[in-house]
Amino acid sequence: MNILGGGGSGGSGGSKPDGAQVYVRIVADQTPVASTDGSSRETPLDQRVGILGLELLKSENDPSPMVVFQNQTPKDTGYNAGDDTVVGTATASTLMAGTYLFARVPVAYVKFTVAGTYHDGALALAGQFQDTISLSAETLLDGAQRNQGWWSDTFLVDGTPEGTATGEDSGFGQPGASSGIHLDMSSSTGAYVFPVNLVIDPSVGHDVTILFTLNTYEDFHWQDETEPGYAPGVFDVSYGVYEPVTQLGANSVTVTME
Repeated sequence: MNILGGGGSGGSGGSKPDGAQVYVRIVADQTPVASTDGSSRETPLDQRVGILGLELLKSENDPSPMVVFQNQTPKDTGYNAGDDTVVGTATASTLMAGTYLFARVPVAYVKFTVAGTYHDGALALAGQFQDTISLSAETLLDGAQRNQGWWSDTFLVDGTPEGTATGEDSGFGQPGASSGIHLDMSSSTGAYVFPVNLVIDPSVGHDVTILFTLNTYEDFHWQDETEPGYAPGVFDVSYGVYEPVTQLGANSVTVTME
């Protein structure tokens, strides 16, 4: 896909070649999709990530990726239905021409709120679990710098917090197995990596938007367990121990140009 090629003035509203801007947007779409893994699933009540930048690679293990943009502070980006966020910009003339086959999106954190039931012996309370996970080192969360793997979990009933737990060394949920998206945690900065096919032409004479559309319909998946009081299709938690999460993040991503 040639997203920056074509040249020309871009019409009366276009800008000069050396001033053409590339806008990177992330849009969340919740068109229903069929389940492929047999797990229970739900659409989070809220989900968002902290975007740190965009890199384009000529191969999956490209040692010198092209940095399209890099944020000094994370851009809080909603994954809820209809969310549309400009996460970064670049001047086209500063980019390097070539064909890029992978995108790498560094991320600082993921936040999500899901419905579920908390169990304490015979007590079962329906509510919401509001979670934050630091995916990169030295991420500023809750007023403090957090290590990669730091997590916070607050249980709410009718919007009222009933208790919060925090810890280190969180397990990291992967996006959908069929999505083509991989959460790479091999360095101190977490990143989503996925295939693309982008031909970059820095001489473009008009502003361009690179649009990443994420399907986030029922993109929180878990495996039901048969503990006393647990119900199928309900995310159950006992004493802070979750039913196994099998997916956290987008079902798919598509890349288009506007």
